Amino acid sequence: MNNGPSILKSFKFVSNTSVFIEENLCHYGGIFKLSIPFHSIYAIANPDVLQHVLVRNESNYIKSKIYWAQLRAVVGDALGTYEGEDWVWMKKLQMKSYTKEQAQGNLDEVIRSNDIHFSEWNTLEKPVDLIHAFSKLNVAILLKVLFGFEQSGLCERIAQYIAEGEETISWRSTFPWRPYTGWLNGRNQRYKKSIQYIGKLTDEIIENNLRETKVGSLIETLLSESDFTKEKARIDRDIIRNELIIHLGAGTETAAVGMGWVFYLLHKHPQIKKQLEDEIREIVGNDPVRPEHAYQLPFTDLVLKEALRLYPPSHGLVRDAVEKDQIGNLEVKPGDTFFISSYALHRNPEFWDRPNDFIPERFANEPQKYTYVPFGAGKHTCIGRYLARPMMILALAQFFQKYDFEMSVSEPVIPVSMATLKPNQPLYTRVVKRVRKNEIH
Repeated sequence: MNNGPSILKSFKFVSNTSVFIEENLCHYGGIFKLSIPFHSIYAIANPDVLQHVLVRNESNYIKSKIYWAQLRAVVGDALGTYEGEDWVWMKKLQMKSYTKEQAQGNLDEVIRSNDIHFSEWNTLEKPVDLIHAFSKLNVAILLKVLFGFEQSGLCERIAQYIAEGEETISWRSTFPWRPYTGWLNGRNQRYKKSIQYIGKLTDEIIENNLRETKVGSLIETLLSESDFTKEKARIDRDIIRNELIIHLGAGTETAAVGMGWVFYLLHKHPQIKKQLEDEIREIVGNDPVRPEHAYQLPFTDLVLKEALRLYPPSHGLVRDAVEKDQIGNLEVKPGDTFFISSYALHRNPEFWDRPNDFIPERFANEPQKYTYVPFGAGKHTCIGRYLARPMMILALAQFFQKYDFEMSVSEPVIPVSMATLKPNQPLYTRVVKRVRKNEIH
């Protein structure tokens, strides 16, 4: 392990964590220690260290207090905040609703929602904020497929609360005093208000599903172990509310940010965009997009994989050591923090040729193990990955079959490390319906 940056330079880490690690790869390599007083933080962009922390010796590393403590303080107990036996039980329970088969059964609803929202974008006079628009769309999809609830009029407000909540958690996590000063600038009051709103929504969802529940949905799974239906239960109303927040937060923002970066990259690379359009025209044609198309568009899949390499929405995996450990020549002490940056790992020139270039074809071959982790790794791999990928591919197929876009941004567009890896500006996009009926372009 190389010596890390100076104290002054290390403090820049908190302003844009993953980008800071990537920018310092050439100086310090894929593992280096930050010079921050009173706490040992290691910056990681190395697949061997990632595998050790998240897979080989994962029992010695828990979700870090740097971020996850604030998530738990804001949201409460849920799959995203649990550790130990509670986490194992909840993950096993919820996996019933996140199998490949269950995801495939939800794709008709994905297609229906995409059609409605894309048509709406096309009618707007002003350009859409693309990430917010996709967040609103994803809220509609996840409310329906996970919680058996459909209320389009609420999606805008829910998407806004989710975005504000993730920004608040990131803000509170940056410095230890911020959770207390959040009362001075109104952030704490705003997240309390959003929690109350989601609580009322939870009551409505529970009542709706007690009357007629969707078999196999997440809400049915949660209610099956709740005090609404079971005398000795491990789940109550607040847990259901917290799970609603966690799943909507993780599922809407990450996929929306990922789609924003895909569109930005296609905007920057018109020739690749044309290849994607050609594939959609050849395979889908003018017929309606069907669920099976999520698995029949190989180049579109390569484009998505490469976009998630360059701009992984879930850009950081942060763990604290519980006991002493040895990683190579590094002696790990209890309490040491490992910030594993998938953003920096995906751009590490030791493992990627021309790492900063957009080259979808590179994924025609499998990358080296643990060098590509857009959905995490180990036991905490994203529970929604079987739904997220086909959702995003279908969105691309449906959009480019009927529409084109014009994006207006001020270059350079810089990724910013928050709860997700967001661009430093809105991706304002005008949606244009394709003129010709028999061609995509």
